[in-house]
Amino acid sequence: MIVGSSILCSAQNPATKSDEVWWFNFASAPLIFDRPHNKSDETYFQVGLRNRSSKYVTDYDFGCVEQGGKEINISKRFWGGSITDGGYRPKSFFPPFGNKDTDKDEAYAKGLCKHSKIAVVWVVFDGGGYWAAPGIVRVKRSF
Repeated sequence: MIVGSSILCSAQNPATKSDEVWWFNFASAPLIFDRPHNKSDETYFQVGLRNRSSKYVTDYDFGCVEQGGKEINISKRFWGGSITDGGYRPKSFFPPFGNKDTDKDEAYAKGLCKHSKIAVVWVVFDGGGYWAAPGIVRVKRSF
């Protein structure tokens, strides 16, 4: 059973052309999809996840979102990653689906979210605390 949730929120998409964007970023999300900014970013992949919080990220979930004007519907939630060695440090930039076949990340994301865009919907911080996308608590995690 898939449970959807409709919410109102603002979004941020860091790409320059809307047809290039296969992800969605919640404006308040501490972990976002992004492109490399400078030489300190890993450059062997085109799109990564950026920890823009001041805390280490240890776990995160993805979700499939559909945008209709200002309304956002989260139709699916699934595991993104768990980092056991302390987490990703603040400002870190890393491949969204692991280090293998990063040139296939877009196809992988589109396969998970066929008629929607992928987004980070849940983030857990080292030492406790979390961030949740608005409405995500009503969407059961799929495996």
